[in-house]
This record gives sequence, structure tokens and C-alpha cells, in this order.
Amino acid sequence: MAADFAAFGLEHLADEVAEQHCEIYQENWKAIEWFLDVDDLFIVSNGVLLGLDVKAIQADATMSGRTYTPEDYIKLRTIGRAAAAAVNAKNSRKGSK
Repeated sequence: MAADFAAFGLEHLADEVAEQHCEIYQENWKAIEWFLDVDDLFIVSNGVLLGLDVKAIQADATMSGRTYTPEDYIKLRTIGRAAAAAVNAKNSRKGSK
């Protein structure tokens, strides 16, 4: 788990989050697992995450044989937007210090 946090520059939260527990609804697991598989496919410009690279996501899904529903895709996009916003906010705070 620490490596996942480090990928987003949030390694300082790994221990804190490891002690927390959150419920994830079964219907969201597929999108969360999908996000964890493609969390390296963000478009980045000048250190700012602009969002998931939809073409790369589609290529990855095709080449890996992943099946998904439109609902899974909408959930993936929602997770991607939230992750980008969180990372960008953290980096913005870091830059203003």
C-alpha cells in the first residue's frame, strides 16, 4: 500500500490510512480495481494532472481483454477526477510554502 501512496506523492499518509477502515460498496469494486490498474495513465502538463488519458485507458482495456460497462467507465472517470484534484491540491499547497 505504501507504494500506491508514494505514486501519488502521499507516502506520509500511508500509516495513517492503514489504520483507517472504509467500506466500499460491491458495485464499485470493479471500477476501483480498474483505476488501480491504470493509475499511471494520467495526462500531465507542467506537473499538473489533467485527467486520465482516455485513449490510453481504452487501449489498455482492449489489449488486456478487460470488459467493462458504461457505468464502470463513468465510475473510473469519477475516481480519476477525484484523484487528480487531490494530487493537484496537495502539490499546490506544497508549492505555496
